[in-house]
Amino acid sequence: MRIAAEVCEKTPYEKLPYDFDFTDVLLTGEVIAASPPPTVTDTPASQLLLSAPVLATPKVQVVIDGGNVGVDYTLSCKVTTNLGYERECIGQLKVLST
Repeated sequence: MRIAAEVCEKTPYEKLPYDFDFTDVLLTGEVIAASPPPTVTDTPASQLLLSAPVLATPKVQVVIDGGNVGVDYTLSCKVTTNLGYERECIGQLKVLST
């Protein structure tokens, strides 16, 4: 699933990959740098299990597991680019009952 200005949905049971897609914001010749590595956070914090982010510029993928039914999470992915710019992709994830 793609996270970028859209709302994604999952159940607490599902463990799925999600992509933060920076395609629409990167300039020509700009790519996401491997160092420092991308970071992904959730709010409210510590209720989702997030894998280490995997960089495949212009996307960052994270596997998301768990969550509490009825909670809407805000997910943030922060990256630095080869041009030194800092960019952030924010998305919403709703956890539904099974």
